[in-house]
Amino acid sequence: MKTKSLVIAVILMMLLAVDIAHPVFAAVSPIKLAGSVPLSGPNSEIGKQYTDSANAYFNLVNNRGGIDQKHIVYNVKDDGYLPFKTVENTISFLNDKSVNHLFGYVGTPTITRVLPLVKKDAEKRIILFPFSGASSFRSARNNPYFLHLRASYSDELEAGISKLLGLGYTRFSVFYQNDAYGRSGWASIRKILDKKGIALVGEATYPRNTTFETPFQPHVKTILAGKPDVVISIGSYQASAGFIRDLRGENTTIPVLNISFVGPENLLGLLQAYSDKTGGDITKYLLQTSVVPLLNSNEPAANHYVQFMSDYLPNAQPTVVGFEGFLAAKYTVYLLQQKQKRGESFRDMALSATPYNIGLSDDLSVEDGKAALGHVYFGTVVKGEYTSVEDWSSWRKK
Repeated sequence: MKTKSLVIAVILMMLLAVDIAHPVFAAVSPIKLAGSVPLSGPNSEIGKQYTDSANAYFNLVNNRGGIDQKHIVYNVKDDGYLPFKTVENTISFLNDKSVNHLFGYVGTPTITRVLPLVKKDAEKRIILFPFSGASSFRSARNNPYFLHLRASYSDELEAGISKLLGLGYTRFSVFYQNDAYGRSGWASIRKILDKKGIALVGEATYPRNTTFETPFQPHVKTILAGKPDVVISIGSYQASAGFIRDLRGENTTIPVLNISFVGPENLLGLLQAYSDKTGGDITKYLLQTSVVPLLNSNEPAANHYVQFMSDYLPNAQPTVVGFEGFLAAKYTVYLLQQKQKRGESFRDMALSATPYNIGLSDDLSVEDGKAALGHVYFGTVVKGEYTSVEDWSSWRKK
């Protein structure tokens, strides 16, 4: 009997010791973030890269004590880049009153579908730093329901088209996804070219979640019929890579400009694998716009991210998409560390927060209707990796 009592006493002392050693997180409610992203389907790599990098940073903060002794819990649900699934996930999040913020949603068509739900949310929760550059999310009507990290697709296309016009290109075609994402890019291109008195010479569309294996010869034929001297792709990495494969199959060197949603490393991986299989090289004549610096840019933030991945996610490849997720998480933590005044919304606090030095050329700050990151970067494939374009002379139209 004495032995049994002694064992019980020892167990109670051990439990008490655990409570004393870790009293904080047991007593304080965590900060809950929730996001709906594609973790399955043809765009799964985008969702995984963005959220894995963000979650790894949140875990690092938790291991260092959290924010005011609160853990960050990031609940990610898969939507397969299917809007109806995003709706289901978002209803679940908004019905959970313990969810503090929506964070890191991926995709224009998916976010478009849930925006009415967010607008009606009684808790006034907004979407923090979505992976989308849609201009509609930055309009006066919709902007109050977001905080944006990235430049818009319109910003990317304005920079890209201006650069191409300066290099002598005047005949533009567009290959785009036939949904809210693709049409957003298409509309921006039309608006930019209209100001210059230039009309598109061709366009072709494809449905969302199309894979690399899909034959794109009909799309290529439609595009080439307009005799373009450059093609702009507003697509996913799988469809854009498939289109480029079949475009190069026509022995044309027409440059193709891709925007940030494509995920450059994902696109390049498919093109390199096909090149290795066939003995050719279809990675040439590609331009890429990005809303964050390329990883070999020597920007301090980029170097920090690459080292962070080596230390905390050693089995994962650092990517530009992951870098954006990392920056979004880091900036979110900075904003969560700020003190909200009584009655002040998180968004209003963020708009007035002191600019944050995150290791880029400019400090981060969000303004009403503007993104924290305003730069557009250009890359191209050199020796098997995306590298910043420093010398544009070789890109001048022949």
